[in-house]
Amino acid sequence: MLRTLVPIAALTLIGCASESNNPGGYGLPGLQDSGISDSDTGEAVEPEPVFQPDVGTWLVVDSELTFDQCGLTDLVDRGTPGSTLELAGGAERFSMQFSGGETVSCSAEESLEFLCDPTATIDSTAKDNNLDADIPVVIETIGSFTDPSSMWMESTVDIDCDGKDCGLIEILLGTQFPCQMAMASDLVIQ
Repeated sequence: MLRTLVPIAALTLIGCASESNNPGGYGLPGLQDSGISDSDTGEAVEPEPVFQPDVGTWLVVDSELTFDQCGLTDLVDRGTPGSTLELAGGAERFSMQFSGGETVSCSAEESLEFLCDPTATIDSTAKDNNLDADIPVVIETIGSFTDPSSMWMESTVDIDCDGKDCGLIEILLGTQFPCQMAMASDLVIQ
């Protein structure tokens, strides 16, 4: 019995939708289409341009050692005035290759801030001096763009030592491990 009622009910709804009291024809009596949508201004809307930093050679114009437990400022090769980096890539992901040869991959946010993947290396000081030790160095870089041709960045460096000659390395470098230092820099495109 239900099978025979379903087609009849469907015909009844179709019949209501096409009655003369619904000039708009939307299936409900009395509704009419005004022809104007809530967001229709009649003008073409262009999408916001995507921010993209300038690609090329960037120059450090100013820097400040913001934190230093290591006392190794003379050995810093990243972020000091006069040093450069090469920026390549696009708006959301880009890379920076520092003058010392290290390359980091970074991601940019809509707020113009960026965060780079941490890098981990082994410093060669111990091996260069025939000492039995490894000096792991982890660098994290964050920053922000002021405009496409200027940026601020800060690199935080964590340094440790592992091996029987770490005491000699500490004497050689005049530091104690583990230690941390941070350098903030202002850069402009060349």
